[in-house]
Amino acid sequence: GASVQGGEGAGVPRSALGEGVTLSVEEALALPAAGWRLHVHAFPFAAFNLSAAKEQEYWQRVREEETPPGFDEGGMYQAVVRELPRLLEQWQPPAHLPRTADATWAAANVLHLLPLSPLHFCSVADEAWTARVWTSQWMRAKGVVPVHQVESIKAAYADGLASFTITCPAFESALRWLYSQPAWRAAPERHVFVHALPHLPRVALESDVQATGGARSVYAQMGKGILIAAEDRRYDWQAALFCGRVVLSPLHSPSLFLLAPLAKDAASLGVALAGKDTLVAASHFVGVKCHRFDDALQPLLWQCADFAAQNARVVRGACSSAMQALGKALPPSPPSALAAVRELPTTRKDTANARKLAATLAEKAHLYRRSVFCLIAPGDSVVTVRIASAAAALCIPVLLFPRAFLPFAQSVAWANVSLHLDAEALVEYANDPRGRRNPLLALHELATREPKRLRAMQLALADARWLLHYRSGGRPVQGAPEPPSAGDALVQQLVRAAKQRLRAARGGTDAGACGKATLGDITLYRR
Repeated sequence: GASVQGGEGAGVPRSALGEGVTLSVEEALALPAAGWRLHVHAFPFAAFNLSAAKEQEYWQRVREEETPPGFDEGGMYQAVVRELPRLLEQWQPPAHLPRTADATWAAANVLHLLPLSPLHFCSVADEAWTARVWTSQWMRAKGVVPVHQVESIKAAYADGLASFTITCPAFESALRWLYSQPAWRAAPERHVFVHALPHLPRVALESDVQATGGARSVYAQMGKGILIAAEDRRYDWQAALFCGRVVLSPLHSPSLFLLAPLAKDAASLGVALAGKDTLVAASHFVGVKCHRFDDALQPLLWQCADFAAQNARVVRGACSSAMQALGKALPPSPPSALAAVRELPTTRKDTANARKLAATLAEKAHLYRRSVFCLIAPGDSVVTVRIASAAAALCIPVLLFPRAFLPFAQSVAWANVSLHLDAEALVEYANDPRGRRNPLLALHELATREPKRLRAMQLALADARWLLHYRSGGRPVQGAPEPPSAGDALVQQLVRAAKQRLRAARGGTDAGACGKATLGDITLYRR
């Protein structure tokens, strides 16, 4: 076969790496996502004293079990491990590749995946540890990997998380094994990880680099890769997205939210949409506070740059006031007309365990499927599973935060399927209802005065919602055609991120504007 000239791996035949795999950065950058490959590391369970039964239990949970309805975070973990190998053609490194010659593993159009969900792997491999440490029934019901927000960010700045775990000891051992592999040594920047708090390995990496010139802790090393999450909570999150260090993906929303999943055309969708009898719906936790780190000068303190996120409790109270006022202001109408507003406030008691959470989700799904608009206010963080759930129910998301936080901006035309409402205007109205116009009146006017525009948004949402729904959430109906999924959109975003990393490495900026030079506040806050 032809040889690649110049650069790493010069003289290595392309055929030695397999069909469709290239060492050329230029060729990789020109390829569409379908031309990229996925290398799935073969993790040796037995080498870590995990029995064949434990290995089988892990794969059973990740690959075969349907995601529990409440697993918004855990479903995202499961989907990455389950769906990426299904959607990307896999690359199997030829057996003759030398394990010490890292350059020969640097196939430019290959992403790499350690197929271990931190939630599922820790639950199986560190069963005793998780039973002792992961004690919150609420977090178990939602598939959350428990991490103390304040202590973890302090540890990330202090020692790169060398003394703090954000997964479990068994998962850290698996990471150490990964870092010994030639594929990692060849291309750490194209390894894919999923974790709900990607700012932590990013800070850990920067902290280690500042202190030692390199990455020492397992989480600092993890920060070299591409981190998948629903949200990054650090002030430089947009730079991390641009540089291909973080990829946003939706939280898992269960299939029970889907309205008319088998509808084949606009007419059949119209029948389902005609059944919506509620104008505006809202469902949210009552007590919330900002859990972001948006202040570069005080990066250890909770601070949200977005008004609605910083004042989440006030904004949610304003939503309730405006909805109540709208309900009173709407003219009397027959039962079939859109005149109702409905709220479903919840507390921690409503989601305290899997049984209560399932009941709450069923009630919420019923509300969303009946509603034309769904108010989406931030909670502890900006992004919420309610975004995907509203879309599934064809309930147009009315966002009280900027669309920049939303996932898959290159795949989902968010401006066509969602609305944005000024949260400050809602608060101002709640404080002075007689002197100001209720911002929610705009929703009633859209529904009654612009029915064609409303229907166009609903039909566009009917297509876009599949890109926010993971296949591991279950097929809509047995035998239904398989639409594109959140996994398909995630693949597109991962390839875009990998190309950014290739460009940065080629231009020398992966350790510059998109890496080591953006240390920001670490010097000040290491003390």
